[in-house]
Amino acid sequence: MKRTHTFVIAGAVLAALASGTVNAQMFKPHADLTVLTTAAGEITMLHSTILMNNAHDVALVGFMKRNRSGAATRIPFEVRNDYEPYLSMRSGADCMVSSARILRDGGRLRVVYASRKGEWADKKPVTLELFELTMHSEEAPGTPALYFRSRKRSDTTTRYCDVDEALDKEAASFTRGVK
Repeated sequence: MKRTHTFVIAGAVLAALASGTVNAQMFKPHADLTVLTTAAGEITMLHSTILMNNAHDVALVGFMKRNRSGAATRIPFEVRNDYEPYLSMRSGADCMVSSARILRDGGRLRVVYASRKGEWADKKPVTLELFELTMHSEEAPGTPALYFRSRKRSDTTTRYCDVDEALDKEAASFTRGVK
């Protein structure tokens, strides 16, 4: 009886310690429209494809927030001091040269984007960039009220042909420590 009681308590403690990461999930953009609940309310992720009639289709991932009184609000990405409406994910016959993973942790929404230079079959370092959904309440001219702010950017030391492999192996450690 005592041993069972100890295991129950230990299990409850472990569950409580783990509860901070139970809700955390990382996934590839998959469905065409995915509704995500965030601290900024419901956000819709749009995953679409441009068919190129060859091995080099282009997938796009973008986000928007529904607006009850008109058109949806596009949520852009802060890319090198500018704002882009979406991220492109390029594929080839051999490897992905750019791709993304979505990270949800409670009300927090982040995107890890991976890209590399070179030809379709090259092995090169991959640039990883972490974007975080940010609410800008100061209403400064030229800054969207809601956007994905660039939080961290670095290159891998390992060379990859397929950036999906880099994301699978390095995204979790890359995002650790960013508060």
